[in-house]
Amino acid sequence: MELSQMCVQGMWERDSPLLQPPHFDRAVAKAAATAGVESVFDLMDMEDEDRQALLQMSPAQLADVARVANAYPNVDVPHQVGLPPVLAG
Repeated sequence: MELSQMCVQGMWERDSPLLQPPHFDRAVAKAAATAGVESVFDLMDMEDEDRQALLQMSPAQLADVARVANAYPNVDVPHQVGLPPVLAG
């Protein structure tokens, strides 16, 4: 499953997910990580002024980032293990 995801995204598992939005490179991802931003969701939760100061991108580039961030999937898969209890003896 992880290999499939890495092939589709063109990234290694150890790479920052912040390399996925447009106009991001390793320097921007490193600066974001230093500021405590580790995911696209952290980036979306930032105040606009803080995000602009961190990214230092043009309005057109920020619009591209916003478009991708708004379409970024948030998949939550609830699960429950339904095994019967194991009795000793």
